[in-house]
Formats: sequence, C-alpha cells, structure tokens
Amino acid sequence: QQGIRRVRFPASSGGGFLCYSPYGGPLKHWQVHMGLVPFEGNANTEGGHDFEEAIAAAARHQMGVFWGARCRPRTWKGSTDPSDDTLIDPRNEWLCATPDFVFGQKDGTAIQVKNHNSYMRNAYGGFPGSKGQWDNNLVPATYLIQCQFEMIVLHGFTGTPQLCVYLVSHFGGSTPRVYVIRRDKRMQAALLKKAWKFWARHIDPEGPMTPPDDSTWKARP
Repeated sequence: QQGIRRVRFPASSGGGFLCYSPYGGPLKHWQVHMGLVPFEGNANTEGGHDFEEAIAAAARHQMGVFWGARCRPRTWKGSTDPSDDTLIDPRNEWLCATPDFVFGQKDGTAIQVKNHNSYMRNAYGGFPGSKGQWDNNLVPATYLIQCQFEMIVLHGFTGTPQLCVYLVSHFGGSTPRVYVIRRDKRMQAALLKKAWKFWARHIDPEGPMTPPDDSTWKARP
C-alpha cells in the first residue's frame, strides 16, 4: 500500500500538500510521504484506527436504514486485501484515495471517519445541518479537501459521479456527528490542477522531485 501511494498524490495528504493542514506545511507532509522522515504515530492516530469500525457503526445506527448493511470496510470488486484498499483513479493514474469505508455496489459512496479529542470541536463551524442540507462550510478545510479528492477518485473508479461523502467526526461520547459533504465541481477542478502540479514537481518518479516550499504555509487553529 505504501508503494502504491508513494508515487501518487493521496487524497488524505491533499490538505497537507496544498498548505491547508494545521499540523505542518507541505515540506513536512512531503518528507513523510516520500519516506524521508518516519511517520511518528501516537496514541491518537493508533486509537483512531482501532475505533474506526465502532464509530462507523454508531453513525449507521444514527442514520438508520439509509446506510443499511451495505457498508463495508475498504473492499471493492475482488480486492485481495479487505483491510486496506487504495483506489487509483483510472483517469488520473497519479491520484489515489483510501476511503475508510465504501458502501453501495454501483455508486460507491465513501465514509471518512475522524476520531478527535474533545477540543477539536472548536475546529468545526457547528453541528451537521446547522447551515443547511450540506456541511461543506462547517468542516476544517483539510478534511473538505480530502473528501473532494475521494469523490474524484471514486468517480473515476466507478464511472458514476458521487453526490457526497459522509464525514463521521467523533469527539467522544456515544454519538458521532455525520457531516454530509457535497460534491463541488468547481473546487474539484481547481484541486485537480493544483494536485497535478504538486505531483509533477515533487512526487513523479520521472520528474524533478524537488522538495516543496513551506513559505506560504501558516499555522492555523
């Protein structure tokens, strides 16, 4: 899986590569991605991975029959590794995504799970649905970008445009928040252009593979 992602632009790194991650600039994310700096995991990242299925199950109960039993972790069309399936966009071979869960045999709607400490509530702009049917303007930019990239990849993978991604954010307690992130075609077009430029300059094995510049990145809340 690392080998598949290392030569591509992963959706989960999109916010970091494009200066929208609060945890570090493009250079830091690129160094980890390229294997130049080891990823320093911690209890939060490890615990988040362990709790993914339980959080998704709680969200399914909250949403009712809409998700039903179709939800399954990271499996697709004969995948040999159901625990971690990285999807490659056939239209953009340099782009990939690893949704936490995918449900639906035809459309392939993604579910992205985030297990947060309680203080991370402040990074969100409110509860799901508090500003209308869609929650794009309520979630941190780096997660919005990840969800848009996942929709791009799933569109190429399934041949069907995804209407939305469900961002399931857990801050403790028994009920996660389920944010509905709508496909934004204008944003996706802009992200594709920026992502391709980043990949061509910094990741493409046949490109210059120069380190990115951190000068435009600023620490954000």
